[in-house]
Order: sequence, then structure tokens, then C-alpha cells
Amino acid sequence: MSQPDVPDSAGGGYDGLRVQPGVVEWSPPELDLHVPELEPPIVLDPPTPPEPPQDSQVSREELELALERAKLVAEDCATILQPAVQAMLDGAWVSRRADEFSLALEEHARMATSAGAHPVRVIEHALDQRLETGDPLQPGVFMPQPEVGS
Repeated sequence: MSQPDVPDSAGGGYDGLRVQPGVVEWSPPELDLHVPELEPPIVLDPPTPPEPPQDSQVSREELELALERAKLVAEDCATILQPAVQAMLDGAWVSRRADEFSLALEEHARMATSAGAHPVRVIEHALDQRLETGDPLQPGVFMPQPEVGS
């Protein structure tokens, strides 16, 4: 009887296969079935930025300029993820994993909108406080005032 043309384990052939006269033994290779975590944990609460100091010497012009910049940033924050959200709604990727991704994407878009709006509210509040307290909202640098009655 002739032996099949199968190399034994010492010959570097098939893993887990041993051939001896009249006996063929096979054991499956050990597999690492550990699946690594594919995505980082989702943090749902964005960090809250610190409140500005209450007794700062910020001029009205500085606050108004900061407010305009903050509004531009808030607009960017509110719209930056919208193309991706819309693509997911239009069916760019369809699967159970895509549904999970889409929900997380929509949550991140809401968080970005909220985070962008917070500085606007803080600056508007600072401007409102100045008006309520009767602060003359003069610039923070010395500006000579015209003399009245000259």
C-alpha cells in the first residue's frame, strides 16, 4: 500500500497534520478569536468651557468683535457634520453598523452645535450685564473725550 503524498509535520507541510504509517492525525491550529474593540467609547457630554472672569477690563468693541467671531464659529460647528449626516440619511451606507454610526454621528452633530453656541451665549450675557449695570462700555484703552461746552 502506498502512502498519500502528504508531508508530515517535520517536513514543514500542513499545520497540525501528522502522518505515520497507517495513521493520519490532524489537530486544528489554535485560533485567536479575540475581536479588538473597533471604536472608542462615545463621550456624550462635551466639556464645559470655563466662564470668563467677571471683573475683566474688556471693552465693548472687544466684546462685539468676539461675539461676531463666536457667531461664525458657532455657524461652522452647526454645519460641519451636516453633509455626512445627510449622506447617511440618503443611504450612503446601509447596515446595522451604519445605523449605529449614523446615530452617533447625529449625536455628535448636536453636541457640536451646542458647543458652538455656548461662547455666543456667554459673550451676549457679558454684554447684557454691562447694559443692566449701567457700565458705560468705554474702550479698555485711554481715549481722550471731547470737552463739553468748549
